[in-house]
Amino acid sequence: MSRCNAQSIAFKSWANWGRTLLAFLVLSCRPVAQAQEAVLKERFESGRVIYANQCADCHGFGGQGGTDAYQDPLVGDRSLESLVRRIVRTMPEEDPDLCVGQEASDVAYYVYHAFYSSEARAAMGRAPRMTPARLTAEQFQNAVADLVSYFTPHQKQPAGHDHLLMASAQTDTGLRATYFQSKGMNKANEQKLERVDQVIEFDFGEEGPTPEIDGEQFAIIWEGGFFAQTSGDYTFRVTSENGARLYVNHDPGAQRGKLRDDSSVAGQAALIDGWVSSGAMRSMEAKVQLIGGRSYPLRMEFFKYKEKSGSIRLEWKAPRGVWKTVHEEVLRTHRPPRTFVLQTPFPADDRSLGYERGSDLSYDWYEAVIQASAEVAQEVVDRLPLLVGFKAGDEQRQKPIQDFLPRLAEHAFGRPLDAEEQMLYEHRLFETSDRPESAVRRGVMLMVTSPSFLYAPWGVTSDKPASYLMAARLARLLWDSLPDAALLQAASEQELSSTDKLQEQIARMVDHPLTRFKMRSFFEHWLELEERDLSKDAALFPGFTPSLMWALRQSLDLFIDRVVWSDTSDYRDLLLADYLLFSPEMVEFYLMQSEEGFMVESVTEEPTLKDWVRVQIKDRRRAGVLTHPYLLSAFAYPNSTSPIHRGVFMTRQVVGREMKPPPVAVAFNEDDFEAHVTMREKVTQLTQDAACMACHGVINALGFPLEHYDAVGKWRTHEKDTPIDARSIYETDEGVTFSFSSAWDVAQHAIGEEQAHNAFVASLFHQFVKWDPAAFDAKGLQQLRLHFQKNQFNVKELLQEIAHLVVP
Repeated sequence: MSRCNAQSIAFKSWANWGRTLLAFLVLSCRPVAQAQEAVLKERFESGRVIYANQCADCHGFGGQGGTDAYQDPLVGDRSLESLVRRIVRTMPEEDPDLCVGQEASDVAYYVYHAFYSSEARAAMGRAPRMTPARLTAEQFQNAVADLVSYFTPHQKQPAGHDHLLMASAQTDTGLRATYFQSKGMNKANEQKLERVDQVIEFDFGEEGPTPEIDGEQFAIIWEGGFFAQTSGDYTFRVTSENGARLYVNHDPGAQRGKLRDDSSVAGQAALIDGWVSSGAMRSMEAKVQLIGGRSYPLRMEFFKYKEKSGSIRLEWKAPRGVWKTVHEEVLRTHRPPRTFVLQTPFPADDRSLGYERGSDLSYDWYEAVIQASAEVAQEVVDRLPLLVGFKAGDEQRQKPIQDFLPRLAEHAFGRPLDAEEQMLYEHRLFETSDRPESAVRRGVMLMVTSPSFLYAPWGVTSDKPASYLMAARLARLLWDSLPDAALLQAASEQELSSTDKLQEQIARMVDHPLTRFKMRSFFEHWLELEERDLSKDAALFPGFTPSLMWALRQSLDLFIDRVVWSDTSDYRDLLLADYLLFSPEMVEFYLMQSEEGFMVESVTEEPTLKDWVRVQIKDRRRAGVLTHPYLLSAFAYPNSTSPIHRGVFMTRQVVGREMKPPPVAVAFNEDDFEAHVTMREKVTQLTQDAACMACHGVINALGFPLEHYDAVGKWRTHEKDTPIDARSIYETDEGVTFSFSSAWDVAQHAIGEEQAHNAFVASLFHQFVKWDPAAFDAKGLQQLRLHFQKNQFNVKELLQEIAHLVVP
């Protein structure tokens, strides 16, 4: 069959579909005048013919794409009016003047109703389909951690309080410290003092910690929680000439109360054990893997026994961080229970759509699940006495263990067991095992590899009752984990079917540390911060040290937290705020000899921001996250700015415009330009070709307004003795032009742009739900955007509205 005949047949097929769709549109409308029906029909038919003649060769007869000119399908979230303006300006690409006026209006009408809009795609069966998806690696790690933690005894606390909330609260910072006067081999002979220490960094010299404690021999125990702000390997370092021992993420127990001369408590070896000392100063390091957004038990034991002097310092280094003294920023007086941290490596999850999905079922993933199930089983078996509540070696332990295993399965599955499952986990496994521990091992491996545990609670035929399914969806959405006790109780009492009760649970869970951690992960994605290298030329930027880079990242995270978790939680403040939070190191680097006008205010009311200041910048020279020094440094070269990198970020993430791959990849080479040429001039020369300007007309227009900030984010007025020119003319998709001369101008434009709002809402949805909004509702994105706009761009309320959309 010739290509022409094939296209003719394909077109006739689409023509028939178009007529069918037109009939559907007309019949589904309210009765209208005969004349109006004729106009609609004529407009649709006219548009269909124009599309076939001018558009189908590139976009496909059904807008499906897949051609050399356009690979992507012709779909989107523009309004019909916006689509008309887009076509007038840009289509057909080789001669936009061919389709203007009524023709552009007609073809837009056809495209919109035939296949472009979410409603048209749903009618055609082209809406994103919800297919079964397994847990991502991060979700699996969270789920098994909370499965074990659910049964781990917690330190006594007020009724109704969540130990994670208490452990991560900004109050009660520091560690509880108990000071002892030692006597001979009895290190804890007499308790002399109990207080809260905000840092473990003491040089006692030859004296005691207090006048009441003799300096010859004494001991100290520090105990509390360590809050991990991100996931990964944490390194701890203890420096002392005396005896010292550090426990991190251990099971706190009474056996250690008397400062034993060994760390022989079963299964609880110290992370760093320097209990035996020669009196010489030494530093000892060790790593431990932690999951972000959680607090872990920390215990530090120290004793001095007739050495000449006494001192102790505890330091830590976060993933991709720098060495810092452990202080109140991460220390909590509340001692949390141990958290199980899975060590089994998983293959990388699919990120082809811009967010992690559990879409592939590879052999490597299956092998990882089997290995992980064995690791989880070993953890449960090793800690059975603690989890179940019996003494090791108890001959009467089988009955409590038999009662425990089905309860563990219920929590793993997030629902009550059916009769067959109850029989399996309470009886059958024990009847076919020689020891109760063997039954537990088999049972845990069964439940962790079960589809009821492994698959996300969307896109599958669920075995959960409706209320438990809602609970599972809430926990997965907000925590990437399992429901907690309060949520399971609400499910068991059918409370989630009540809109008010459901909202109570959503509000409670949104304010949870695990949700805050997930929100921080979202911003890391939205701001494209993953694995960014901020290193700069030391000769050009002396003082831009790893320590300063770490402070910059802290500053950015603190700023985002302040905005998002405030009462207003206003997205606009993220882009327009005129202040920054500065550490002492940042003050010295950025404000000394600064050309910016600024005002410094204290922020000492927050314990974790001790010595930090709030710096308000005058004359609209800063615009929220867009001009934060960390972000500006990340989107820059080691020795110069990069309007292209900054412009691409602004185009995709802030303004929300799609970008095609460049037709020709042109490398930037500094040696191609004379020494006096400014970066703006270099970029202009490099991208002046018409093929480049199709994208760089937007990229440059959004990147040049940031040229007042150098490669480390400092304000400047000149580059190479040439005054900075930050002006640009920006043209929207709809052909409206704006004049920009600063980052504040760009931010002000973005907060009023529907396209920017759509991009932010979609990104938040993707990162939290890991699906497309259209999979839940053809108008889901539009509904969420309208809610966002109506509610003063409140990010927390947007997240709650997402929950209401996807949970029922």
